[in-house]
Amino acid sequence: MSNNVKTIELTKGSESSILFKMTLPAIVGLIAILGFNLVDTFFVAKLGTDALAAMSFTFPVVTALRSIITGLAIGSCVHIAVQTGKNNNEKIIKCTQSGFILVSIISILTTVFGILFSDYIYMWMGADNSLLPMIREYMNIWYAGAFFIMVPMFFHSVLRSSGDASLPNKIFSAGIILNIILDPIFIFGFGFIPQMGITGAAIATIIAQIFMFIWFLKEILQKNLIYKKYLDFDEIIIYWEKIINVGFPSMLSKMAIPVAFGIITGIVAGFGSNAVAAYGVVTKIESILLIVAIAVSTAIGPFIGQNLGANLYERIKRAIHISFNLSIVFYTLLALIMIPLSIPLIQVFTNDAQIIETAKKYLYIVPASYGFIAVTIIGTSVFNVLKRAYVGNLMMVLRMFMIFIPLALILSKQFGLTGIFTAALVSNIIAGLIFWISAYKLFKKQEEF
Repeated sequence: MSNNVKTIELTKGSESSILFKMTLPAIVGLIAILGFNLVDTFFVAKLGTDALAAMSFTFPVVTALRSIITGLAIGSCVHIAVQTGKNNNEKIIKCTQSGFILVSIISILTTVFGILFSDYIYMWMGADNSLLPMIREYMNIWYAGAFFIMVPMFFHSVLRSSGDASLPNKIFSAGIILNIILDPIFIFGFGFIPQMGITGAAIATIIAQIFMFIWFLKEILQKNLIYKKYLDFDEIIIYWEKIINVGFPSMLSKMAIPVAFGIITGIVAGFGSNAVAAYGVVTKIESILLIVAIAVSTAIGPFIGQNLGANLYERIKRAIHISFNLSIVFYTLLALIMIPLSIPLIQVFTNDAQIIETAKKYLYIVPASYGFIAVTIIGTSVFNVLKRAYVGNLMMVLRMFMIFIPLALILSKQFGLTGIFTAALVSNIIAGLIFWISAYKLFKKQEEF
């Protein structure tokens, strides 16, 4: 690997200090990644309630597709982090190149199948005929540009796993700034550019993603993270197996969340477009609030990987304890702060009184369980790196499909939307406790990971 690659030594020094230093830039990067859909939603909401509801239907699908790449990136990055701990640069490069090929293939399949089956997906989610044209306008362009959306996400994770958190965050931040500039121009029109509505939001996003792709590719090539020659097919298959062994269960668990939210959106749709719009707003606010938990889970992966490669098992155990405990404290405080902040946050997206009232109920109920969600998110990352991927990811799937959805169906019949929000609260707490107990049992084992 080129000497100009900026890396961080994760096998020495205070565990809490290292995790803190890695979490902060991860937060910036995650805000940038989420920012594209959030910015689109902010501007599209100004087109009216139906447009906001249409964007709310796109969110679970976009998140599910991003989850596929995130899972594969985790599979690649676990291997890269371990090899970084062993200073094996050749394997890092081969894994990166193999992962890039796999992500490229998946992005092409996304384009083809997304455009062919888009309407069926949203009809299944409960979108009515009045919303389908707007959803189609946005998503068909999104599907067409899937390659330029998915590959930068993968490159972002690769650079982070080798210790370089600053550069990928700069690229994503530049991309989101470009999107903020382009969104109002293409949505509402400017000069010779006509008003395009929700179609303009998708075009602005793809232009910003192409900009990021070009920058990422330039940096990846300059840092010699990809061979400028073809790998043997047999080598590619070997690395695909390594990536999928860790990445596939992670991908399934991460996809379980947006798929479940898609089902819940369908249940919410039974209460009208305003309810869907409100649910879309709160899930976006929630995605922002949970960034800290996701950032910690992103940081702890490379930390565990490098220390695992260096056989430093006690450092791994201390880091896991620190991550769980601080997350509970942080999100307990956040739940209290959310009481006065809920309405101002909702008003960032809409001033519709009915939507605000519905969204407020959610943000008064569910944030009390965010500390437990944090434990499940971080715990899943821990189990992935410690080669217990199926354990953590199976628990995530069970949380959504065995607890949340059945409970939402039952309580919604009796208590309406409040019942759905209560189901989210209860399922989050139960899952968090299960993860914590499982992690405690893992700590009690004296065997090396």
